[in-house]
Amino acid sequence: GPTLADLLCSNSFKDLQILVFSIVGKTRGGKSLLLNLCIKYLESQPGTPDWLTGTVPPRTGFTWKGGVGSVTKGIWIWPKIYKRKAANGTEVGILLVDNEGMFDGEATDGEIIALCGISTAMSYIQMFNVRDKITTDYLETIMRNLVKGIENMDSDQSAKLRDDYNLMFVVRDWVYEEDHSFGLEGGKTYIERDSERGSRELKNLWSEIKRTFSDLQCLLLPFPGSAVEKGFAKTGDLNELDKEFLKQVKSFITNIFAPKNLVPPKTKLTGEGVYRLLMSVDGKIADDNLSFLNMFTENINFSKESLLLARFPGGFQDLDLLQKLKTEIETEGENAFRGKSKTRFNERLKRTLEQMMNSEVIQKVYKKYEDNFSSSKRTKQCHEIWKGCVSLLDKYMCGNTATRIQTREKAVKKMSDVYYRQLYEEVYNDFKDSIKDLKELEELTGLDDKTVKERFLKLDDFTDIVDTNVIHPIWLKYHQKLKCCVTEHFLKKIEELTGAENLENVRAEQYKFYEACTLLKKNGDIWDSIPGDKTLLFKKVGYALFGPPKQVIHTEIPSKVEMLCN
Repeated sequence: GPTLADLLCSNSFKDLQILVFSIVGKTRGGKSLLLNLCIKYLESQPGTPDWLTGTVPPRTGFTWKGGVGSVTKGIWIWPKIYKRKAANGTEVGILLVDNEGMFDGEATDGEIIALCGISTAMSYIQMFNVRDKITTDYLETIMRNLVKGIENMDSDQSAKLRDDYNLMFVVRDWVYEEDHSFGLEGGKTYIERDSERGSRELKNLWSEIKRTFSDLQCLLLPFPGSAVEKGFAKTGDLNELDKEFLKQVKSFITNIFAPKNLVPPKTKLTGEGVYRLLMSVDGKIADDNLSFLNMFTENINFSKESLLLARFPGGFQDLDLLQKLKTEIETEGENAFRGKSKTRFNERLKRTLEQMMNSEVIQKVYKKYEDNFSSSKRTKQCHEIWKGCVSLLDKYMCGNTATRIQTREKAVKKMSDVYYRQLYEEVYNDFKDSIKDLKELEELTGLDDKTVKERFLKLDDFTDIVDTNVIHPIWLKYHQKLKCCVTEHFLKKIEELTGAENLENVRAEQYKFYEACTLLKKNGDIWDSIPGDKTLLFKKVGYALFGPPKQVIHTEIPSKVEMLCN
């Protein structure tokens, strides 16, 4: 099957807002069965009325079975995301998550609360599954690690929690139908009444829950029937379940996934965001860093970081204002981030802002340098242009020594490309002009070699602030391009001067010149085709006429050829 990264970081879902429906709770409480029925609905065709029929084979969904021991261990994510339209018309992805069975004696309190914290931090709705009724023990378990330290959060942070997180109690095997009817409506009156009575301790727990979650719901479900304790786990035949249970489950699932009830929270959590959140766990399920509170703040810090970075604009023209804005965002980050990850997020925000600021500085300096080369022959004023650009670069680039070195190198690479491209064009155009009116072959002698060697020189301005190895590949690229273009134009001029009639007369003798000079001037397998004297000029003529030889014949050069070459 797909990996976690395949699922959450694919092109289809990495930027899509994900609504995570998660359930935690009592071992053998029927959590996995409920999620399997959710899968059955989401897999059915929209509008299909009889989707809750047939079977639910365990192997098609979350692993579950009746009995004493817990099956689901850790956090289990259904490897499929379902795209649906939300209430605001946007497209969202629905992801189902199951959690390790609680109170099975195999997990520590820290592990249980950590699992609850992780799933709640990424959940759109966190369902807390209990049997019979909501007791003080259940409330204490889910709140134990959240309550401590919650008072240290500022009002903005608390508001963020209330805006973003929803809790739903799922009470199984509800037998008090006379007091509170099945479904969400009955559950609403149940928690309203239960939260107002009992001991002060119980009232305080309810108060903390209401303060933390923006929306608090309760679903009351009847007993599914004796089949769940017998053979249902093997057959998965829905006909074996109690009709009232199926009726209530169908109503609940149809309602919870209806577009009008899919209201995306303000804190947007994408597929990639869910992946990063899970990866931050690093497998240490009992670590103190996985406290319920810390997982809340971790998710909020991700959201705040994205919002702060979104304030830093691209293509900003005024670097003074941009520098001021960068400082303001860094200060806001110091006040906005919370929890044990605060320092890490502040450092990462600062590094990212430095990268963004330096990118803007590089672009600004590059544009300034490029604009000065808009007219011809501007390479002659390159030193004056360069001074202003370096001054601008040094003033606004930021970061530590290594970062500043990297910024200089990136800037110089871009500017050197501008300079050498312009120099190439100037030298090449000058060369074409210089040979345009020449009438004799001998007048061409050495011009191509001289032009490239004497005109296309490295500029010391660049190597004054960066290592020469940074710039050499760029210089070499345009040097080679110039050499090829000059050589090609040189050959065309030779063909122009020799003429078609003359070529017919000298073809045989000229080939001897070509072959002889090739044997005389070899550097390994490479023949240097740029003529530096008259002899090599004849060689160039031969190259223009016949192209390079397929093979070199190692024979003594005829004396007649020697005489002609001389």
